[in-house]
Amino acid sequence: NVDINADIDVDGHTNLDNVSIAGVTTAAGTLRVGTGHTFHDNGNAQIAGIATVYNHLNIPRYYGSGNPTTQLLTLGSDEIRIYQRWNGSTSTIEFKSTGAFIGQPSTGASAPITIQSGSFTRFKYINSNGGSGTYAEFNKAGTGGFVQLYGTGSNNKVLTTDADGVNILRDLDVDGHTNLDNVSIVGVTTFNLTNHPEPLKIISNNTNSGISTYLFTANAGLHDIRFEHNGGGNWNTRDHMRLIWSAPNETTSYTTGELFSIQPKSGVPGFTHVEFRLNDESTGLVDSYRMAYEYHQWRIRNSVVLNLNQAGIGVTNRIYHYGYNNDFIQFGHHNMQFHIGSATDRRVLIQSNQVQFSNLA
Repeated sequence: NVDINADIDVDGHTNLDNVSIAGVTTAAGTLRVGTGHTFHDNGNAQIAGIATVYNHLNIPRYYGSGNPTTQLLTLGSDEIRIYQRWNGSTSTIEFKSTGAFIGQPSTGASAPITIQSGSFTRFKYINSNGGSGTYAEFNKAGTGGFVQLYGTGSNNKVLTTDADGVNILRDLDVDGHTNLDNVSIVGVTTFNLTNHPEPLKIISNNTNSGISTYLFTANAGLHDIRFEHNGGGNWNTRDHMRLIWSAPNETTSYTTGELFSIQPKSGVPGFTHVEFRLNDESTGLVDSYRMAYEYHQWRIRNSVVLNLNQAGIGVTNRIYHYGYNNDFIQFGHHNMQFHIGSATDRRVLIQSNQVQFSNLA
């Protein structure tokens, strides 16, 4: 044994099998621990500069509950702790001063990562110039919403969630398909689509042969359902919107599948009449009734049978007693015939120059 009570100054290489140092060891250059060896300290190891681990840094598992005091890596003045609690639970990064932590259960790679803080958790994007960007906030108490999304700018909240659902606080721009079960709209709804064949489509999906009701409810005041055409000029080529009832799966019985329609028609000048059309089971929709300011006109089999205007009532052929087809007044060219009980048994003939009575028993 050699007992040296003073300093040892070695300029060359020194190979020592086992060294036990009771005090402080200072390495001015590089301190290397060889492969298969362990750097172990029962107290505290302090590194003033940068410590580089070339392979891996192994921190043993912490067994137990509560806040660990060993088997952990601390950063700063004990603000951030990284450790693995081994009771079958989680690996954790803990922020001690706030009680926040990031953890993952030990059930495998598919297990979710849990992030928990105090009153709220915030994921924030910081601009390159250090300014505040967009962020998402998760509020534990639900103050202002359980989940809140903020855009750029000062307090620019764009979305929140609460016990009732999702609240969108700014415009919603959807380019694709949107499937909504129930929609409650408090303000104004505008559908603005360019050259789209179906800008608004409502489907009932009632499969039990029940009744589906589309209800428009109003309280006090005056309320309109308005169909507006913003085209100007050339009214003969700019008809108004049409209301049409169709059965697209019944084209065998009803050509084109269109059953009935109502449409304001245009001409020169301007608006002319409202047109009611029915399916004739052959060619599609044909005129049934026209309503204008100066006349009303009824058509049967696409021919005018009754016309009402300021001059009176115009009948194309005859007026008959409903239920008694052989009791009628028939109109001809400058004559009228009265028939009772027979289509050929005329009783009265009125012409321009005479009145003739026949078959008077």
